[in-house]
Amino acid sequence: MFEDLPGFAAVVDRELRVLAANRLLRETFGEVVGEVCYRAIGRRDAPCVDCPALLTFVDGDAHALDTTVTTPAEEQLRLASRTSPVRGTDGAIEAVLELFTPAEPPPPEGFDWDPSHVRQRYEILFNEVPCYISVQDREFRLVESNHAFRQAFGEPRRRHCYKVYKRRPDRCPVCPVAQTFEDGQVHSSEELVTSEDGRTVNVIVYSAPIRNAAGEVTHAMEMSTDISEVRKLQSRLASLGQLVAGVSHSVKGILMGLDGGVYVVNSGFQRDDRELVKEGWAMVERNVERVSKLVQDILFYAKERKPEKQSLRCRELVTEIGELFAGKAQSHGIALEVRCPDESTQVVADPKGLHSLLVNLLENALDACLFDNRPTRRHRIELSACRKGPDVVLRVSDNGVGMDKATRERVFDPQFSTKGSAGTGLGLMVAQKVATEHGGTIQVRSTLQKGTTFTVRIPAAG
Repeated sequence: MFEDLPGFAAVVDRELRVLAANRLLRETFGEVVGEVCYRAIGRRDAPCVDCPALLTFVDGDAHALDTTVTTPAEEQLRLASRTSPVRGTDGAIEAVLELFTPAEPPPPEGFDWDPSHVRQRYEILFNEVPCYISVQDREFRLVESNHAFRQAFGEPRRRHCYKVYKRRPDRCPVCPVAQTFEDGQVHSSEELVTSEDGRTVNVIVYSAPIRNAAGEVTHAMEMSTDISEVRKLQSRLASLGQLVAGVSHSVKGILMGLDGGVYVVNSGFQRDDRELVKEGWAMVERNVERVSKLVQDILFYAKERKPEKQSLRCRELVTEIGELFAGKAQSHGIALEVRCPDESTQVVADPKGLHSLLVNLLENALDACLFDNRPTRRHRIELSACRKGPDVVLRVSDNGVGMDKATRERVFDPQFSTKGSAGTGLGLMVAQKVATEHGGTIQVRSTLQKGTTFTVRIPAAG
């Protein structure tokens, strides 16, 4: 069995003289029995530094060492040396069995095994890996980091990881690094961290142990990959899926309205009743308008577009939108007031985007008034624009049915509509999308049976 071992095998005494060698060792290095192993196999004049055979003679344990040897044919071999004690009947170590096996595939041509060069190559690899890498001690202090980490989170300066990653005063409740220190295994989790410039980043975190020569875990390496774009895409796909479900239900209602209108029109023709035809045609027109608005909102929400910004006069913008709704508001007895005190107020924005935003907010306000069936209520809607600091504030207020707390919290949810089965919730999603695309915000303030105010803030300078 010793002769046929799949590697170079030798038995050495305390002087490191070879007492026995297997067939493969003899065929490769010649007759080595009687020679000291470091000269016969390593072609050295002194034992290897940290010689595993000598260590085994000292403590009786198995040891290992990766080394490079040169054969008589001048071929360099990278070998992993593993040693095991050979004991006599009294338990004393009489010799050491040393087995040499290939440590790794041959290095690429031109690769320099000089330790300083190898370290330099690993440092380059460590710094250029396109993910965040840090090394932490048992106090969770950052003792090392790569270029991507420092670029995103700043110089660690031995600060605690939770202060750098999450701006927390204490350790995270669930920490993969802490788990690695406990069991010495690789752990992973998904985290939400904050970069040095305040940007929120979704990351997948992996932690791995770093051990000393005794096998103790002294540090942990944490590797984090930015998956923010993946999460955004998943969220958008989920929203679109929810949107399709809501739109399908809305389209079904519109088709039923169109069928009803067509039926009334046909009945009017059969009876030669012009008033009935007029009534049915009005039903058809209303539902065609609903279809047109729905399709426009779907295209606006689903299409990724960069706002085409230009300088706009706020008074002209709100006046134009107000004129579009003036007739409809008047026909329902709703007072519509448009205000923009300063004629010089301007904003750099996408006119199509702001037009869509305000149209959707005004339609929402009109519906809020129409759904309020209190006969004594005199409904009114106010559309205004003004400059406040660096922002332009657009506001749409109504004194319609209002919303309770649960409704307010879900008002921008793609699965929710304030109009029940008559709506899709798409209009407010479009308004929110436009505000976000302009680097702005949209907020809602509402009280049940009193009314609702939507406030949009966008940077005046674009």
